Amino acid sequence: MSDITLINITSKNTYDGKIVNRLSTIGIYSLIACLEDSGISVDFREYFLDFEKSSSEEMVTAVKFFKNSEKIIGIGCHSIHLPFVARVAQEIKKAFPDKFIILGGVGPSIVARPLMELIKDIDLIVIGEAEVNLPQLVKALIYGGKKLSDIKGIIFREDDKIIAAPPIERVNDLDDLPMPAYKYLDVGLYKQPMVMSARGCPFGCPFCSLGAYWNRKVSYRSPERIQKELQTLSGMGVKRVFFADPCFMLNKERLIGFADVVKKDALMEELKTYGRLDLVDRETCQILADANFKAIFYGLESGSDSVLRQIKRGIRVQDGLETIRMTKKYFTRIEVSLMWGFPFETLGDLKKTIDIHNYLKDELGCVVQLTWFQPFANTRYFQEYKNILMKPESLSGIYDRRIGREQIHSTLDRAKEYDYTISLRSMIGHSHVYSLAKELIDSNPCIFPDFYRYKTPDLDKKLDIVNKIVPN
Repeated sequence: MSDITLINITSKNTYDGKIVNRLSTIGIYSLIACLEDSGISVDFREYFLDFEKSSSEEMVTAVKFFKNSEKIIGIGCHSIHLPFVARVAQEIKKAFPDKFIILGGVGPSIVARPLMELIKDIDLIVIGEAEVNLPQLVKALIYGGKKLSDIKGIIFREDDKIIAAPPIERVNDLDDLPMPAYKYLDVGLYKQPMVMSARGCPFGCPFCSLGAYWNRKVSYRSPERIQKELQTLSGMGVKRVFFADPCFMLNKERLIGFADVVKKDALMEELKTYGRLDLVDRETCQILADANFKAIFYGLESGSDSVLRQIKRGIRVQDGLETIRMTKKYFTRIEVSLMWGFPFETLGDLKKTIDIHNYLKDELGCVVQLTWFQPFANTRYFQEYKNILMKPESLSGIYDRRIGREQIHSTLDRAKEYDYTISLRSMIGHSHVYSLAKELIDSNPCIFPDFYRYKTPDLDKKLDIVNKIVPN
């Protein structure tokens, strides 16, 4: 018997036998460590959504999965899986009415109140970082003594009322948290686990949910602490690690200290990180290359200066390209994100983005991700444009599994390993979840907005161009 069943919801990492994902999550392992450090026993499981199953098969599998869970169930998920989790909560309560269902993670956090108003079977949602308040919550549920209203950073149901406690303070120093419980990481499944040396992003891009989720504040782990994490993972047989910090290179002094520590151990064959085009220079690249970073991921986002002026002030296309060209001297793999479908994007803007896509891919040898711009509920753009949300049902393979399957296979057949995996994972995940929770998604666009898109000029013409490159 354990005190809580903690579940990470994700998608199967293969599609028809081909790998489309090698990355783990990271927050769940930190959360387990904090629970165990507080004397709470954890039954940890991962649920892998399987596109190959029909919607009825998936739901039967899901209910069986929860049959032997503990009374307290904690489910972590991103927004892509949230409609499935909402349906699962309903099915769990129907089959096991005594279960207490807690949700956490970015997906539930940013729509917590409307989600709880919609799904009466969700008992509580943890908003933001859960390492501090979830142990308090589990102890209160098991032993009593502390009222839920006294636990910060949660929203819960009491006597048919939804009550929001005050927000919890951010963790200032991530070294204060115990080491992530990597003993639960399946290194055979996740060939390139994620590590986070910092949390948060100060930039507040109007389309991105991370700035608001972390209150635009950044907290750090020390280089010595990250060294210990890498030593642990190396001892488990891990050879490649992806630093999933949005702003890994924000603090150059810290970066230099980190690189010095990593160079001494030389534990990993390959390290990868996110980069910001406005923070990268030759010195930064050399520091990373000396520390055995082989891959970097940039968000250029658009090939149109007109679009960039609105979404990323201070960055021009040519400046971004110049930085990427410079970067090629230091890294063996460069990945670049581009988006299309902004509400203010013209057909000409998209054509410029496609030109840049082709230049990056064909001339510079980058791996380029081209994704349809998604709404997220806690962003400035969502507040500005939520009145023009649309569900392009006849235009996207997300809503028709047969079309989606054809588009995915077409992309897999012509792509190199790992190319377009972000786009493919999105297509696979959204398509399957939509088949599982169509009615919920159709009737609640402001709770599940990433299954929608914003109206954009000349959509039919844009899709004709984009679908030649990647499924949508």
